[in-house]
Amino acid sequence: MTDAQEQTDPHLWLEEVTGDDALAWVREHNEPTVAELAGERFEQMRAEALEVLDTDARIPYVRRRGEYLYNFWRDAKN
Repeated sequence: MTDAQEQTDPHLWLEEVTGDDALAWVREHNEPTVAELAGERFEQMRAEALEVLDTDARIPYVRRRGEYLYNFWRDAKN
């Protein structure tokens, strides 16, 4: 990004993702989104997705990196 672009970008302050102004902007824009999407249908889809992610009955995914094997596991505890 050039200096000219940085100076003319009105949303550059949003790149400070932990800044107070950026977080306030996110909260403000989340409200109408949550109001639109929240509801019984969303909760059902969320519960189904969590059930798939948190099940103990899934096959682990093992990846080889050089001479080491890595198993990435994500469940309700991790």
